[in-house]
Amino acid sequence: ICSQASHLLSLINGILEITKIESGKAVLQTEFFSLHEFLSDCQSDYTAPMEKPVVLEWDYPIDLPVIFSDRVRLKQIVTNLVNNAIKFTDEGEVRISARIRDEDDRFELRVADTGPGIPNDRLERIFEKFHQVDSATTRNFSGAGLGLYIVKTFVDLLAGTIDVNSTLGGGSVF
Repeated sequence: ICSQASHLLSLINGILEITKIESGKAVLQTEFFSLHEFLSDCQSDYTAPMEKPVVLEWDYPIDLPVIFSDRVRLKQIVTNLVNNAIKFTDEGEVRISARIRDEDDRFELRVADTGPGIPNDRLERIFEKFHQVDSATTRNFSGAGLGLYIVKTFVDLLAGTIDVNSTLGGGSVF
């Protein structure tokens, strides 16, 4: 009951976020914060043992800078990407890496998994609202198809970019 209530709350919160975004009421709450401390905080959310043979690997340098951004929105981005990677990986690894890019000093976060991958003809639609790869996937993995839409919308709000590379049978990298 607790698990299902938590899942329902997550779906409701996702719909509320979408409503705020689409009505233009999503406001950024920017502040200065340490990226290293932020990622350590995100990592601490995943200390419980997994129910399946998936290893979470966090890789980020200790000298990441302080940035001025919306910590809450960035946390939702990281959480949605990591949770999706875990959800779609039955065994193997989910690797979360971060760095500051040399070419433009922008923060880059990557979430890579060893899941089933996404067919090339489906990649262009995965950031759409209520979209999932196929109905068989919907039956196997619960969700309303809101997570990646929220991620894309928040990335856009933060003036960032997101893309995905995927290989069938070889996993995905966001």
